[in-house]
Amino acid sequence: MRSAHALLLFCIACAAPKPLVFGADLAAARERARAAQQLVVVQFEDPAVRTRQRDAWVDQRVIEVARGFALVRVPVEAAEPQQFQEMFDAPPGAALGVLDGDGLVVATRLGVPRPETLVEVLQRVRSGYAALHAAAAARSAARGTDVTEPVFRLAVAYRDAGNAVAARRHLKLVAFSRHPRLAVTACVELVRLEVASGNAAEARNWLEQVQAADPQGRIVPRQQVAALQATIAHLAATPHDHAHGGHTHDHSHDGHDGHSHDGHSHDAHTRDRVPERR
Repeated sequence: MRSAHALLLFCIACAAPKPLVFGADLAAARERARAAQQLVVVQFEDPAVRTRQRDAWVDQRVIEVARGFALVRVPVEAAEPQQFQEMFDAPPGAALGVLDGDGLVVATRLGVPRPETLVEVLQRVRSGYAALHAAAAARSAARGTDVTEPVFRLAVAYRDAGNAVAARRHLKLVAFSRHPRLAVTACVELVRLEVASGNAAEARNWLEQVQAADPQGRIVPRQQVAALQATIAHLAATPHDHAHGGHTHDHSHDGHDGHSHDGHSHDAHTRDRVPERR
């Protein structure tokens, strides 16, 4: 009987997924990731919520999807404030970032995500990274006085991969460009981004920009504008908890005015890479 019980415990132990291994050196992880063509997940740990942050990574669903990523934990007090601000558009705190070996910031998430959210973030990164990498390369290779279209494509790629901060930053450049159709389209994307972030006031401001630039509805059909208005009204009427204690929402907000006339006066692309620290 005892041997059968021991065998059962052994089988259960064998079936359980092996725990994930986290490093502590982000620069070393990036070097290894570059060589192995991996992505790096860096968790900035806040002492106040460290236990909750770590608990999410023992979930079997998270373990399965996180295999293949290089994982790093960094105490938030060791984070470089300016780099953190550029990456998350927020002061240092509990957060999650995904980078490639060259420092391209693929995805960002403030706060303490639940296991199901972690799974969603990592799956989104996997599906969106190739397009983001290609868009970033195309933006870097773009020459001439007008790079509005590659900037817009890069913004969309950032959005799809899960980096709302960089997506917002690039979309604002396009929104203030001299290309009417792309500018209006960027404003619509900003409306959707702010709705997804729970920012009804910002979403309404960008929708007003759409209506001012396209009053006849030649670029954005009036039915689409009406649908966005209804979505914003519903969002504004719904209570949302945006307190930083929860951090489950995307609290990123771009504080720059975005007044670039051709989408290239501020090279936002270079700001969305994390420099190596030796």
